[in-house]
Amino acid sequence: MALAEPVELLRGLLYVTAKEFRRFRDKHGSAAGRTAGLPPYLDSSHNLKSPQLRIAIEAWSALFASGEFDPKGRAVKYRIEQWLVKNHGELSASSRENIATLINPEIYKDGGTPRIPGE
Repeated sequence: MALAEPVELLRGLLYVTAKEFRRFRDKHGSAAGRTAGLPPYLDSSHNLKSPQLRIAIEAWSALFASGEFDPKGRAVKYRIEQWLVKNHGELSASSRENIATLINPEIYKDGGTPRIPGE
């Protein structure tokens, strides 16, 4: 069966987007929803699941895994938050900020307002 969306290859591990996983699960039944092959922290049926962690990993994978993210012209955190609004509009503003802070690869050792990359 061909995937409707591309998969990502990272350090020899195969990752499928959450959207593609849900499409497969919905088409092929609940057996696909079991943890087989799915890391426990991404398993939505786990009793200690963290939706924010799953979304943070999804966002990082979508934005940074390929190494093609181009932050020029906007602050990286702002771009992450915009991706979250587009792909997870149900998140509160504080959840978006928490996730954006967590996955932001920019390190500001001197504190203050984050710089805008490219300037």
